[in-house]
Amino acid sequence: MKKLIVILVLTGLGYFSFAQDFHLSQFEASPMHLNPAMTGAFEGDHRISLHYRNQWRSLATKPFVTTALSYDKPIKKVENLKVGGFILNNRAGMGNYNAMNVVASVAYDYALKNRPHHHFVPGIQFGFIHKSVNVDKLTFGSQYTPQDGGGLNPDIPSDEVFTNQSLFMFDMNIGGIYYFSSDISRLNPFIGGSIFHVTQPKESFYGSNNRLPRRYLAHGGAKYNLSQKIQISGYVLAMQQTNAHELTASLFGYYYFKKSDAYIMYGNTWRSKDAFLFHLGLKYREFVYRVTYDVNTSALSAITNGKGGFEMSIVYIMKNFNPEPVKGCPRL
Repeated sequence: MKKLIVILVLTGLGYFSFAQDFHLSQFEASPMHLNPAMTGAFEGDHRISLHYRNQWRSLATKPFVTTALSYDKPIKKVENLKVGGFILNNRAGMGNYNAMNVVASVAYDYALKNRPHHHFVPGIQFGFIHKSVNVDKLTFGSQYTPQDGGGLNPDIPSDEVFTNQSLFMFDMNIGGIYYFSSDISRLNPFIGGSIFHVTQPKESFYGSNNRLPRRYLAHGGAKYNLSQKIQISGYVLAMQQTNAHELTASLFGYYYFKKSDAYIMYGNTWRSKDAFLFHLGLKYREFVYRVTYDVNTSALSAITNGKGGFEMSIVYIMKNFNPEPVKGCPRL
């Protein structure tokens, strides 16, 4: 029975992955994947981010793997203009289902003249999505047989008719954010929203008129400076894509080592009806290193024994030397 449950769960996950977007647990560490308006939202001149996520290893012989590479920067010749882009690749399951996003991102940071710490930022992204699957490695519920204790028999015809195994789609995302930024303020809040797959591009391996559904996202949070050495920050995120919903809340604490100019970070995230996450991070010089582990709390926990996903990221931020810096609270 347990073997059958695992087969059915993995089959369902495979179908759902075709219709819904993958996500990252370290969403605030990869801001362009969260909101186009967060392009260039950092203190520095260049930012390069690497992400790796491995999920469902306890269920699948080929776990779900997500990798991402992103780059963004402010444009000095055009004040307040930020540009960037990212490549996000996801591979899942025995059929080597693969979804790759290649996106260019632009944002414009507008600050009020009389209140320069209040910022309003619109953003937009253009790119394409490539999806592929190896049909010869897929199995379906129609190939399940109760003989010899039950299992899948690939020699049984699946009766599935694929018109193609690879497709390209043009994609567009939009977003906006408001944030309050002041080094002398103890509290720095922000709130934003974004819409992904605005054009709802056509996607189907069967030749049907299926459309990639829009994903709606709202997020907000704040950083609070307890002292020159201690900061806390909180984040809330809500997403909806067709019948899939996600509600996430995170709380992080940071401690600053002045002599070594380094930060350590610890945090927890609660994802409704899905997982509880543990975060650990270090900022040293131009690099930020983070690791995260998801403890599964959904109905799958009976099979996974709580095992979820491992995620890690490395962020490099280059900042040109300023001989007369303005002193303020250091930031992670």
